[in-house]
Amino acid sequence: MTRRRRFVLILYNAIVKLIPFVIGILIVTAIVFWYAQYENVPNLTDVRNFEELRKASPTVCEYSTSDFSGSARGKAYFLDGSIRFDFVQTAGQNQETVHVIIDGSSYKKYIWTDSGTVNLKVDFAAVDYKPLPDGSESRCAFWKSPDTSLFIAP
Repeated sequence: MTRRRRFVLILYNAIVKLIPFVIGILIVTAIVFWYAQYENVPNLTDVRNFEELRKASPTVCEYSTSDFSGSARGKAYFLDGSIRFDFVQTAGQNQETVHVIIDGSSYKKYIWTDSGTVNLKVDFAAVDYKPLPDGSESRCAFWKSPDTSLFIAP
């Protein structure tokens, strides 16, 4: 066997043994990346203030809360420091669909209802804002396909 042929054979054997190792590294890297995305998703009930919410990007949550005055059930969206809440507020027999956008760059807060009874644009103080009262429930997940149009007020 010639020297060159022996070298090619050794190289071929090394590559064949290396391929499963490289595939294994790629699989582990993909799993770590996937886990890291979902690991950083906070639960709305665990968030203490607005700044923590701003870091939850991109995330979508379903939540519900209730107290003596009524209940609310809806979704929250977090993207690039901005937040949107869409929920149905129930008080007695009355229901109102409410939308809130908090712009992460200007700290403007837009609030409107489907019925048109409320339509506000106000400055938002981010000091110790807790999105949901104690006793609320929420389930959050990584937002795989963020829709930036949700953060445009009407």
